[in-house]
Amino acid sequence: MRYQNSATPCAIAVAIAITAIAPAAARDAHGTTTARFEQQYLIFVIDHHFGALRMAELAAGTEVQRSAAFSPREGTSPTPNFRATVAKAALAEIKSIGRRDNRVQREEILAAQRMLMKWYRLNHTPTLSGDAKRMIAMLERAPAGPEFDKAFLRHMTHHHYQVLGPSVQCAVGAQLEHGELQRYCKGILDAQMTQIDDMRHLLCERYSDCHYQPFRAHDGHAGDIGMEHPVMTD
Repeated sequence: MRYQNSATPCAIAVAIAITAIAPAAARDAHGTTTARFEQQYLIFVIDHHFGALRMAELAAGTEVQRSAAFSPREGTSPTPNFRATVAKAALAEIKSIGRRDNRVQREEILAAQRMLMKWYRLNHTPTLSGDAKRMIAMLERAPAGPEFDKAFLRHMTHHHYQVLGPSVQCAVGAQLEHGELQRYCKGILDAQMTQIDDMRHLLCERYSDCHYQPFRAHDGHAGDIGMEHPVMTD
């Protein structure tokens, strides 16, 4: 069974951003509205992706040392300040999602830190938001196996949804000379919307949950959608 979603991912992203986009009057120097927005966005993405690392590790399990050969049983590298953990996911597809997301989002954290330092001489150490801590705690409590799988698919689709609105803002409001950032934002939009679609289909096909929407977390909590401290003002 393949669930057919009537709303396109692009339409969803644009819809959630309509009320969030504020005017970005670019002037010059680092104190401009656009510059402040870029700093805010990069810090937001660093923390947002950092929250997903532990969620992915709980699904795929962790390995302290990488093996030389590719293996469907290989885990991810543990996030700092978290212990190694065995895989809690039952489906091989979910373990694969966990490994892929963990690897990709680590790279995106490094890219965001690099841009933040290159343009603004700012160094930001990733931190867990309250929302990320809440989702991690619920996944840690979820029984391993199918119950974890369903909780992971719901939480991770919601987590990916949270970055769409700010990324639309970034794609249309970044500094004109910062093409690297615009490509970065558009890459996040494309990847996160594709993964939301893939996980919703998996939730439907494997667990007959065909009506879950990513707008709210598994527990009904709306979460922290968008950047917590808007700076898009004069």
